Amino acid sequence: MRNPIECIKDLIRNPLFKDQMVYTPARTYTDSAGLHQVIDDMWTADWWCDMQKKVPEGATIMPIILATDKTSLSQFQAKVLIGYLPSGKLDCFTPNERSLANYQPFHHCMSLLLQPLVAAGEDSIEMVCTDSSIRQVYPILAAYVADFPEQCLVACCKENCCPKCVVAADERGDPLDAPMRDPAVIKGILDKQKTGIFKDHLVKWCLNIVGKEEMDAWFKVMPDYAGLRHFKKGISMVKQWTGTEHKEMQCVFVGLLAGAVPR
Repeated sequence: MRNPIECIKDLIRNPLFKDQMVYTPARTYTDSAGLHQVIDDMWTADWWCDMQKKVPEGATIMPIILATDKTSLSQFQAKVLIGYLPSGKLDCFTPNERSLANYQPFHHCMSLLLQPLVAAGEDSIEMVCTDSSIRQVYPILAAYVADFPEQCLVACCKENCCPKCVVAADERGDPLDAPMRDPAVIKGILDKQKTGIFKDHLVKWCLNIVGKEEMDAWFKVMPDYAGLRHFKKGISMVKQWTGTEHKEMQCVFVGLLAGAVPR
């Protein structure tokens, strides 16, 4: 595993890229009125222009294009390899559980691998560029290149259905005009599932195991802390919860019950 920040530093100061390196975005047009925009390289796209407005004056955006693929090293060209991801058969899981279990090590390893980018993308970092200037650089993930199975792995989606439209599994690839999925409907379903799993299942299970009195006692003795809600009367007597109350309880639920149930 290599630190992605060090890889970026090597690229941005490499003299071989001096003539290709661009530090500020620009919009180009085919007409003087500015009605027909031309977008070819990344620095001419709206994304970079919009992101540039969010950083301090004089700083520059370093767009990061990330890619993962189950391929051999010899096929990596004009790229910097920052790490290998483990891949196992996971025979300890049942066939139905194996696909989901394979998602967990991937996302865990990616979070460790890309952790240095988080702080650098928020706070910036000084880098020596190919023109010998020292710039305040914000490395920000701009694109993720992956084939369909890898996209499903990244987004935690099933591979037997399209995440963008409602085409049937056996009709994928056919020249059909399938209706697109409604993001608002999908978000509503996920919110309901999240609320239902937590309140209707997890909280009820813990109440049955720990007991209402003990659970309320844990919530009541919780010390005040900035940003966390203190449920002074416990939670067992509350009949109706708002979405905000659910989120506030989830923030402290695991911590309060840790050790309450013997292993």
